[in-house]
Amino acid sequence: MGRALILDPERWLPLDQWIKQREPGDGWQVAVERRGGRKTDRYDLVFIIGEAVGLNRERIAEVCAERGWNPLQAVPFPCDLRETASVEQLLSRWDQFFKATLRTWQTVPQVAAERLYPNKRIALFTENETERTGRRIESALKKWGLDVAPQRDDCFFIRHGLDFQVFSPEGSETVGAIILVPEEEDYFSLRFPEEVTETRRIITLSELAKKMHLRRFRLETVVFLVPRVTTPPALWKKVFTFSRSLAERHGSRVVVLCSETVVAGDALEEDYREARKAGVLFEKTDLGSVVFLPTLDMRKVIMRFRTERDRFETELSGHWIVAVPEPKMIPFDLATRFREDRLLRPIVRPENVNLGLHTLNEPGMFLFSNWLSSEELDSAVQDVYGYLAEGVVREKGRLEVDEEKCVLCLTCLRTCPWGAVCIEGESKRRKAQVRWELCRVCGLCASSCPASAISITGHIEKRQNLELAQGGARR
Repeated sequence: MGRALILDPERWLPLDQWIKQREPGDGWQVAVERRGGRKTDRYDLVFIIGEAVGLNRERIAEVCAERGWNPLQAVPFPCDLRETASVEQLLSRWDQFFKATLRTWQTVPQVAAERLYPNKRIALFTENETERTGRRIESALKKWGLDVAPQRDDCFFIRHGLDFQVFSPEGSETVGAIILVPEEEDYFSLRFPEEVTETRRIITLSELAKKMHLRRFRLETVVFLVPRVTTPPALWKKVFTFSRSLAERHGSRVVVLCSETVVAGDALEEDYREARKAGVLFEKTDLGSVVFLPTLDMRKVIMRFRTERDRFETELSGHWIVAVPEPKMIPFDLATRFREDRLLRPIVRPENVNLGLHTLNEPGMFLFSNWLSSEELDSAVQDVYGYLAEGVVREKGRLEVDEEKCVLCLTCLRTCPWGAVCIEGESKRRKAQVRWELCRVCGLCASSCPASAISITGHIEKRQNLELAQGGARR
């Protein structure tokens, strides 16, 4: 005899129909919930129904933390085939899966999923040339009611659970999040032929700004090249402003060649319209296929390209080419600041679609750019605020370290991507330990341990039971 709960918040399955047809001889009491959120009684099994992408382990643990359930007793049933299968077929698969799970499920260890909240104070680390950006970020954080610790150049920090302990000659303090603002250098992805470079008609955006007052561009053709879609809005604002000024005050013919025009955010659309009104021409094209040639007198550069609008072959000659860069982040090396036993590589933005734009793989650490527009800065601060306010869900009691087997080889410490492994104890009694508040139960430490000293409670047993259940459902 057991009690099972079925959570079907989006009504993927016609469970009312299934309950009427179900044979009650299995000895299980079954309850169905269509909407979640409230804390309910304890059950021996909980089936959570939904889309596969929404049924990851973190989401299941979050539901269990809200209800006070053991996450090892939660069984996901993703409806991947609901569009290709008929209702009858889907219901049949569900029934087989349900029965197979009841037959194979055994008593599982008690594990608690808990929501933890970091400290609400924030530490801001900026490189030498980013102090102005730091003041903007600090002002934006304070608007959200977030407290920022004073920045100190001679400090270092150590992770302490979810929080960080920041040490300096003035003392120590605890912060829940760290914002890194690295230096950035200009990077231009296009490469010009050597004979074009020798014309000295290619200048950067910053060089243009310095030469604007010399009126060297009067009645000449100036071509802006913006090769990257990811060019920040702040740089686009400069392109709109400078191109409009050249057209209105210098009488220049101005053309902007780009792969895409960005007009969203910080009144950019209005700046774009004003530039167009002043006579600036915007042409979209694949800049990677543009052919660059110098004129015979080396006073101009000829560009041959196809416009995106009509695909006609076009030739344009310009007195000046303004190369608009894409800021390239200089990796933030934390080796001198982050005092940890494990090896830490320089901080770079991860290419992970599951992470927020400003979120790093290191929990509680965020990476901000110097080129954030007002809207982007507000969005970035929301990421930080959300992390501090919502906290994280972790499963306590999942990982165990057999101290008799541990030989202190430090393989687990070097392998863990989350910094959840630490070394505790003194002298010869030092052994590896897993800090459950940081552990994401990825299993890397257990699988890499040469002494098999780390085990994940309930992990193997649950996987085998699910494979049996799914095998029974396929039969």
